Amino acid sequence: MPERVEFSRTSLEQQVEKALRELDVAYVSQSPSRTGFVLDFKLPSLGIDLEVDGPHHDRPRARRRDSFRDYQLCREGFKVIHLSWQDIVACPDLPTLLQ
Repeated sequence: MPERVEFSRTSLEQQVEKALRELDVAYVSQSPSRTGFVLDFKLPSLGIDLEVDGPHHDRPRARRRDSFRDYQLCREGFKVIHLSWQDIVACPDLPTLLQ
């Protein structure tokens, strides 16, 4: 059986996780996809991959990589939703942003 790798959550991911708990949304964090990508928050009942994008996702190379990743995950049947770090930081009530 493959060894499970532990991922450390960023402070942004911790904030989103807290909001998902407050909203009582079922999720799996750091879940691998069939194509080998790791989903920040998989919402199985909704078929959603919720991605928390820090500042490094603003770079052109990261945008291209994210675009390819999104394409692959959409082919797997996921709806990919990105939460930018700007939106998370600017929102005083994160559960409201997620609703």
